[in-house]
Amino acid sequence: MEDDTKKIISISVDSKEKPRTKQLCEMLLNAEIENLDTGDIKLWDSENPSDCALFERKTWADAYGSWQSRRMQEQVSRLVTSAPRTYLIIEGTSKDIFTANSSQVRSLQQFLNRMSSEVLPVVYTDSLDETIRFIRSHALRMSEGEVHQLIRPVTVVTSTSNKHHALLEQIPRVGKNLAKKIYGEYGCVADFMVNFPTTSESVGVKPNSVTYKKICLFLEEVWNTKVDREIIWQAKSTPSGLDTLPVQGLEDIISEQQTKLF
Repeated sequence: MEDDTKKIISISVDSKEKPRTKQLCEMLLNAEIENLDTGDIKLWDSENPSDCALFERKTWADAYGSWQSRRMQEQVSRLVTSAPRTYLIIEGTSKDIFTANSSQVRSLQQFLNRMSSEVLPVVYTDSLDETIRFIRSHALRMSEGEVHQLIRPVTVVTSTSNKHHALLEQIPRVGKNLAKKIYGEYGCVADFMVNFPTTSESVGVKPNSVTYKKICLFLEEVWNTKVDREIIWQAKSTPSGLDTLPVQGLEDIISEQQTKLF
């Protein structure tokens, strides 16, 4: 992502929710408790309240009761007309429905599948705790402007004409578009490294933004050459078949590197 600053996402929980739900949301989501006309949880951009998302929570038993009485159709209709992004969350498992037979449960599942394919996303979670984790993750993606963006592995272009683009895209917070801007603004990699900290706005990166700080940290980070030399020295100086002598402080370093790999 290339936005210079993250959005501040506010979270509200309906005051009609159960006390435990409100308590957990206040503690884990830093949510505010207020009376929501529609939905159970609301996320919105503090600087642009129209950019919001509404979530309706139901257990399987609640969903079955609402579906049987046709209240769910009305709730979903009000929900999708109240916000640009809406979601129906179903918590638990269908085994929580004690008053329905297998045929009725299948009919409910078919209805939920139809809602998901034609009206709004239906999200299934195991518990309230997992719902809270999902809400927190969604809020983070909203703050970074990544909602509705597909996550894909970075593709490195190795052709001669794009090798510098590929190099730049390996820098933290530098994506394809920003790499093109940097390539067009600076004369070479050395020019970029030397002048970027004072001319970053020429490529749309504001000073002191998250992107600016990450890039500068990458460019200025000191390489730990001492550790590399110790490893090379040990490898070259130890005859085959003999026990190696421990290098003071090296054991912890290797342990940390192994931890990062797994």
